[in-house]
Parts: sequence; structure tokens; C-alpha cells
Amino acid sequence: MDCFFASVALLKKPEFSARPVAVSHVMDGSDHSMTQASGEISSCNYVARSFGIRGGMWLREARVRCPGLVVLPYDFDLIARVAARVVALFCRAARVVEAVSVDEAYLDLGSDPDPVGTITRLREAIER
Repeated sequence: MDCFFASVALLKKPEFSARPVAVSHVMDGSDHSMTQASGEISSCNYVARSFGIRGGMWLREARVRCPGLVVLPYDFDLIARVAARVVALFCRAARVVEAVSVDEAYLDLGSDPDPVGTITRLREAIER
């Protein structure tokens, strides 16, 4: 589930969806900008990735690459609710699902006659 933490954070802050966004423990609640240089990015959206921002990158480097980076906090309750919904969708789409973490799972689509169609429908359901 690419960009999972960033996508979940944007559910509460959709006004930032067109801006470069990262999720980290280090942020300033007033303007969503970095306040410390020692934090690490866990996830970022594709807009941020276009600036070379990546998960695991230190915020100091990310801020140099993208001064307008919006840094949002984790919302663990919302993350858990969204992950449970997504896993339920996975379980409807595949006969075997192995959840590895809150943002990663393997689906067995080996016997599916149309795995590409199943994945397409699954993506559409997740986006709703």
C-alpha cells in the first residue's frame, strides 16, 4: 500500500493533497512545518517524491530538497481503522491474504481468472 501513512494523513487534511506531504513524528502543529532536523520521514505522497523525497530520509535533507514540504503527524487510530477496512477488501478479493504490517500485505491471486481486473477493482474500492 504505497504512500499509506501519507494517504491516511491526507484524509484529515485534504487541503494539502496537491502539495508535497510527508508523515513524521517531528512536526509543528501550527503550520505543519519541520521544527527539528533529527526526524525521519516514514511516508510521503507522490508530489513529495517528485522532489526526491523518500521514506527513511531525514527531514533536514527533505527540507533542503523541498522547502515547502508539509509534514503531518501519524494518526494511529485512523491508520488502524483504514488498515482494517483495506484488509477486509483484500479478504474479499483473494482467497489467501497475508498481512505483513499495517501497510503491507500479500494476496494470492494465482487461481483468479482475471488478476489484473481484480486488482483494478480493488484499487477503486480502496480509493472510495
